[in-house]
Amino acid sequence: MLEYFHRLAASVVGLILVIALVWSWTKKAFRKPLAPWITAAFLLLGVQINLGRLTVTELLKAEIVAMHLGTAVIIFALLLIATRHAYHLESGNRVGSRIQASKGFLRVTWLAIVVLFVQIMLGGSVSANYAGLACPDFPTCNSLWFPGFDGRVGIQFIHRLGAIVATLALLFFMFRWKDVLPSKPSTKGGQSFPVYWSRFPCFIGVLLVIQWLLGVGMILLGGTLTSMRIPPPLSVTHLGVGLTLISLVICAYVEFRPDSKKLP
Repeated sequence: MLEYFHRLAASVVGLILVIALVWSWTKKAFRKPLAPWITAAFLLLGVQINLGRLTVTELLKAEIVAMHLGTAVIIFALLLIATRHAYHLESGNRVGSRIQASKGFLRVTWLAIVVLFVQIMLGGSVSANYAGLACPDFPTCNSLWFPGFDGRVGIQFIHRLGAIVATLALLFFMFRWKDVLPSKPSTKGGQSFPVYWSRFPCFIGVLLVIQWLLGVGMILLGGTLTSMRIPPPLSVTHLGVGLTLISLVICAYVEFRPDSKKLP
């Protein structure tokens, strides 16, 4: 049943993407800022469909499942960028994109995006290899601080190391947020600075704490269950929070990069 709804949802997404593609190319005002992103997402959709086929025919081969997840995240990111551009077009490009961040901040933001994407891929690899409970304890792994990188234990351990790197990247991103904060409470460069951008690091921080609680909770709770399985709702929520984190960082990058202000 879940597989059926997954295929149905994929068909709906594909149909919506085709409509968006035609719409972006037929509207002259949207052709330059939106069409390239939607076209790239559409091309990747073909890759995604083939990966979905291979996922079934290869009986959930771990590498293919992880690639299937990674491609979905890239498509999601491309459509998110297109959505942010569309928002600026709709709002008249009044705020946000006219505020330029430093090159250092943009580099840190880009680094955080890459690290978060790799971490999501590692999480997909953990799930595809059924390595979620290869280490049923925390913070040690099978009572070891360094269990090595072999087998399922190694996959789980690498994912834990990735979580530390991702956390450090997000903390550095939050620290550098001062680069885009206005010198005065409400304005910067004569432009209104939305309150939600001022509180943006707080949103990231709260989600980061939730993500750690979910990750550790899945390990400790799963290890106490007789089935020795991580409850699927927790795994889905864990992935959802990860996608939300990378989405927020992508939005920040699109918002403050210099060429955002060149939108018509």
